[in-house]
Amino acid sequence: MTLKRPPAAQDLESRLAASREWTAAPTQVQGVMPWDAGNPRVMIGFNLRLKEPLHMKLKFLAEHEPQVTMQKLCIEAIEAEVNRRLAKYVGGRNENS
Repeated sequence: MTLKRPPAAQDLESRLAASREWTAAPTQVQGVMPWDAGNPRVMIGFNLRLKEPLHMKLKFLAEHEPQVTMQKLCIEAIEAEVNRRLAKYVGGRNENS
């Protein structure tokens, strides 16, 4: 006599299999990247909503560190995180862009 798994267990197995596919290492992208044609002198506005405590922390840092603005802190952090995440897809090619 063969035991059948309950539907919930089968559903769980299929979801686990799907999640393994989602978390698989991304493939390296080759060729021209969309930002290669971007002009680094062109500034694009982007509205960013922060929770009040984070905004207050940024404001504190900008007031207490020389030659630092809230915008400069945000741009440095965003660039570092974007480059870190892009490394999965393009390796070190995104460093100077």
